[in-house]
Amino acid sequence: MPGAEFLWVYIMECTNGHFYTGMANDLSERFRLHREGRSGSRYTRSFRPVNIAACWKVYEERGPVMKVEACIKGMSRSAKESLVTRPGTLKKAVTEKYGTGFNIVTCSSREREGINKSA
Repeated sequence: MPGAEFLWVYIMECTNGHFYTGMANDLSERFRLHREGRSGSRYTRSFRPVNIAACWKVYEERGPVMKVEACIKGMSRSAKESLVTRPGTLKKAVTEKYGTGFNIVTCSSREREGINKSA
């Protein structure tokens, strides 16, 4: 898989304590834009992100990646909290919802912290 193309799916924690879910080609740049209020998202202009709470690399075309994002967005707060504490469970949740496997790789805590520090 190294060298293969992927899109990021992420959960950010915002200043109001709520989660914001999105997808991006370049997560570091997207996080920086959200924090500066220049991402195009009205929500994160009002409630700036504090950190990337969880993130995944999805090695799929844009359509399936949008399904992964939609799956997370449709979850309850408690389900999202579970994903943040156990990010490896996303693949199972998406497979249960859509009945098919997705090529999802959980990003490491080191990688996530690097992104959080870069913005």
